[in-house]
Amino acid sequence: MDTPTLRLPRLTAGGDERYADHTRTGRAAAEAADTGADAPMTSFDTIAAASAHLGKDDDFGVIGHDLDHPSQLHRHDYLEITHALKGTVLVWVQGETCVLEAGGTVLVKPGARHLISPIIENGRAPIEADVLIRSRLVESMLTVSGSGTHEDMALRQWIDDPSQSYCLLEAGHHPAGQAAISRMLVAYCAGGRYRPSLAVIGGLLELMHTASDALESRMHIDPLIGAIIDVITKDPAKATNDGIADTLGYSVGYLSRYVRKHDGRTLGRLINEERLRQAAELLITGDQPIAEVAHAVGYDSAAYFHKLFHDRYLTTPSQYRNDFRIALKHRKTAT
Repeated sequence: MDTPTLRLPRLTAGGDERYADHTRTGRAAAEAADTGADAPMTSFDTIAAASAHLGKDDDFGVIGHDLDHPSQLHRHDYLEITHALKGTVLVWVQGETCVLEAGGTVLVKPGARHLISPIIENGRAPIEADVLIRSRLVESMLTVSGSGTHEDMALRQWIDDPSQSYCLLEAGHHPAGQAAISRMLVAYCAGGRYRPSLAVIGGLLELMHTASDALESRMHIDPLIGAIIDVITKDPAKATNDGIADTLGYSVGYLSRYVRKHDGRTLGRLINEERLRQAAELLITGDQPIAEVAHAVGYDSAAYFHKLFHDRYLTTPSQYRNDFRIALKHRKTAT
């Protein structure tokens, strides 16, 4: 569902000094970069003080951003829902990178270290909407749904699980949630009021239900698919179709058919996705040349690695490294 053209509220002039997320000049972010401190914490109160449409007693708000450069590494004391309206952004959360294309949404838990990098296409920066929800409002919604379905309870389990930091709703995979956040944003921006009406809260509740439903589905991964992923994760550089089949005691033909039927992907794709995930981590945490990173995760051809990486993350390995290493405050410039 396409979201109609919106007049999203923005930060007030000079507000970027108090909001480290999408500015090169945020004081908290600059101080953290200079001292090597942990990711700065941005509070809901800080955002309210930097936004003309938000008040200190509000529990909900929306901020629009045109992303022409990577954000600073940061954290929040509130639940943030980032929705890509136009273009594509990469969202790095606690070491994992999500590709957020137009229509996609990611929920990031309070306290999770994260940053965002835009994919600039034909000179055009992507546009996103950040939905900010205080923890007390999240708790109220979870309390209301406490006697609901198992799908609704999955969101509570996700919030309470310290090992979980984000929930990705990919564009085109969750039409009900995509429609819900579109309606919510339209209702919030209607008439320039920028207030959480019943229509806004209704859309938010439907979006949260979609997220909970997605989380519930991921909790019940097929045991054999899980075993395959475990084998790949242990050593993706050496993982092969034959090797996985031998390890698990199945024929390659049977395992290939099973994966395609029960997961929708192929064995080869599962291997490549894990290799690329590890490569993305190496690019921003190590200093190896890109060709060595490719070899370390199982690719003898740097050109082939470059193609697969671009297909997965919609950017080149060198651009990915440059954007995220700067934001993560790694000062060296290995290529």
